[in-house]
Order: sequence, then C-alpha cells, then structure tokens
Amino acid sequence: MITTRNLIILTVVLAVLAGVSYMQKNQHREATSGSSTDVVASGEFNLENTGRISMGFGKQGDAVVLASTADGWVIESHHGAKANEQRITTLLRNFSNLAGEFRSDNGEVLKQYGLSDDQAVTLRAEDLSGNEVLALNLGHTPKGFPGQFMRNPGSNKVYLSQTGVLSHLGIYSGPEAPKYQFFLELQAVKEVALNLDGFTIRDGDSTMAFSKKFGVIAPAEGAPEGTLSSPDRNTWEWLAEGAVAADLAKTKIDGVLNSAASIRANDVAAPTTSLAEYGLESPTRSLALLRQDGSEVVMEFGLTREAVGGVSAGTYMSLKDHPAIWVVTEYTMTNIFKSRDDLKAE
Repeated sequence: MITTRNLIILTVVLAVLAGVSYMQKNQHREATSGSSTDVVASGEFNLENTGRISMGFGKQGDAVVLASTADGWVIESHHGAKANEQRITTLLRNFSNLAGEFRSDNGEVLKQYGLSDDQAVTLRAEDLSGNEVLALNLGHTPKGFPGQFMRNPGSNKVYLSQTGVLSHLGIYSGPEAPKYQFFLELQAVKEVALNLDGFTIRDGDSTMAFSKKFGVIAPAEGAPEGTLSSPDRNTWEWLAEGAVAADLAKTKIDGVLNSAASIRANDVAAPTTSLAEYGLESPTRSLALLRQDGSEVVMEFGLTREAVGGVSAGTYMSLKDHPAIWVVTEYTMTNIFKSRDDLKAE
C-alpha cells in the first residue's frame, strides 16, 4: 500500500530526475552550440559546372578520380576510361545543398560516428577553374535510419543526412574505399537489332555469315500505278552463306544477333601501344554487325584474363577504330560464338 510518505519521496525523486535531465540537455546545447539542421554542402553541382571529383577512404584521398574532358567525363584514376555520366549526374544532384541534422561537435567522439581521419569516406569536388567547391567526410549509417553521419573536413561538427548518400558512390554496406567499377561506362556495344541486316562470325578457320531476307509489304490498295513493294523489316528469314538456313533455328540466330547487338563489359583494361599484350594484334575471333546503311560494327576478341584479387576474369575485346580495350564476360562469349550444330533446329 502506497503511503503519503512514499508518495512524497517518489515525487521528490521524479523532480530530481527531471531536473537532472533538464540540466543535461541544457549542458549539451551549450556544449554543442549548434542549430538542429544545417546545409553541409552548399551549392548546386552538375556536369556543366564541375571539373573534377575525387573520392577516397581514410588516408587514401584519391582512390577514384573523375574528371571532365573535352570528350566527356572519364575515370582519371583508371586509364582515363569513359565514365558513366548518369551516375555522376545523380551523385552531384544528391550532394547539392545537402543538409543534415546536427548531432555533435565533440572531436573526441568522431570515431563513434565513423568520421575520424583514418576511417571516413572522403569526397571532394572542384569547379572548372580548379577551386574546391565540395568537401565532405562520410561515416557510419545509424541503426534503423537510412542516412549517414557526415562532417566537413577540419570541423568537429557532426551531422546526419536524411537519406543515404554513400550509395551514390557505390558503397552500400558502410564506410570503405570507393571502387572505380561503379563509375565505368560499360556499354561497349549498343545497336538496335531491327536496324541490323546481318552479321559475320569468324572463329579461327571457321567463318559463318548470316543475312536477313525480309518479308514484303505490298503497295496499299489504290496506290498510284508503279508503286513498288517495300521490305517489312519486322519480318525476316535468315540466309546462311547464300542459302535459306532451313536447317537452322531462326530463334537461335536471332539470339546471337541480340547478344552481339548489346554487349556490356565488366571492365576496361589499360590502353597499350602493343595490342599483342591482349591478343588483339592478330585476333583469331571477330564478329561484324552489318547496319541497314551498309556500315559495320567490327568486334575483335583476344586473350582471356584470369581473375586475380579484385580484378574480374573475362576476354579482351576491341572495336575497330576505337581505342578502348574492353573485358567481356564468359557469358557474352558463349552467347556469341556458336557452332553450326549449336544453331540447328531441334
């Protein structure tokens, strides 16, 4: 049974606890002396006003470097390979006028937020004149919240973004070194299969050539006399080496064409003055796509690269009159290089 005396004691205890809580909050406000929210990255950033972006981890400040050139954005830290500009656009948009909720200005606890100098992801950007316009350190993701702790280099003020920002650097599990692969433009070949009239595959001493024999669209009823029929580019049969490929499956040949028309690499190798290093000086395998206008896209394939450490396996590929050395997957090679038996109708 609760007595009057116990109620008085309980009331006093609650009053003391409330006072302590108030003092702690007040002392915290005095110690941190910061507003609840603030803009941590001020300015609008885009491809047109940004000249260079560098990303790192801890003491490594230039793990990935992106740069604007006359020919578009490249990964300066990876052989000047072409960069995916859509991903750079998304990155810059999400860091424009980035705001965060204030959390602390105590330098002794930066490590708890993943923001000490040796554990944070770093992001810096320069304008077209080389002036630094963005500098951030990015830390942990708090449990049950999508944002990241962040601070400006040289400042102890810690903020929490409302949304995850590390994902725009290709980092999903927590602070770690950014990887160039996330920003690579890996679309090596992108053609519309309906606009292709045929293809030729060469594999060693074997060559197979295929061309489309299109259906015919007759002149419309009432068309002027002398109106000619036109090809129906949505309907075709395959001719193989000048004869109707009656023993071959149309769907299988279509599959080879579709695979060759859209090739996505998994890496870009270092440029070299000696193509023999990649087996591309006198390649034994090639594939040529014939466009509707008579021009060709010629792909040549060289040696196979083994997977070592963080380097992915694949086959070196080059495009005629293009300087890049692509690395394509075994899956791509299997889909393209079929034997005649592989293409036979079942």
